[in-house]
Amino acid sequence: MKKQNLYGKKICIYCMGEYGMRLYYSLKELGYSGSCFGDIDERKSGYALGGLFCISYKEVCHLDKSQYVIVVAKKDPEKLVQDFKNQGFAEVYSDKELINILLKEAGTVKKHDQLDNLEEVQEALNWLKDVYYCNKELPQDKSNLNVDDSFKKELQQLLQDCIERKKYEYS
Repeated sequence: MKKQNLYGKKICIYCMGEYGMRLYYSLKELGYSGSCFGDIDERKSGYALGGLFCISYKEVCHLDKSQYVIVVAKKDPEKLVQDFKNQGFAEVYSDKELINILLKEAGTVKKHDQLDNLEEVQEALNWLKDVYYCNKELPQDKSNLNVDDSFKKELQQLLQDCIERKKYEYS
């Protein structure tokens, strides 16, 4: 059963890029699910992954500060972590900080960069970037991915949503 909150609060994964996707799957593997994604890139608003929609930076700033934990998932998260704290969010973490806390609580010795399927997630993210940003075709053969069927289905749906959104944006 997935835990939908952390310390009684909902989880907002801020940055729906490579690091945000990694965090999403890492949380999922640890038994947590977020409540939403957030991103400054307006083009990502409205995207969904596993039922979590991406909202804008402005919308994230208007979330109930007493009800949300913000987790900044990017290469150098420090500035954004401080920005959200300055805006009144009491619980703000970098992705690495949160994963380390959860791993300690779970009593596991896995490291964040050693979570199962991380290479496959990275490959899937590269596909997504190629399809959305570079107008490349969706790879037809996904059978070489060493992941469970539910992940493959989520990935296929995400990529299909991406393709449909591109068609809509350019029509």
